[in-house]
Amino acid sequence: MDEALEAVGPDHDMLVDGVVRYTSYPFVSGVTVEGTAAGTRAMKARMGEAGFQEWLKGQDVLREETAVVIKE
Repeated sequence: MDEALEAVGPDHDMLVDGVVRYTSYPFVSGVTVEGTAAGTRAMKARMGEAGFQEWLKGQDVLREETAVVIKE
């Protein structure tokens, strides 16, 4: 997903309506990511921080009880 967001530009840091497809054939595998890239900085500028946080709550973007954070 990082590569998909990087491909559209540095202003995009969120994938909306994302779909991840895995393919596997003998000796070859692949992953395809599709979705709508969005930039949270622009959204916060338009909505304000409080409005953006309210929007996030309504979108079920992250469920805190099932979230897994991976650090390198």
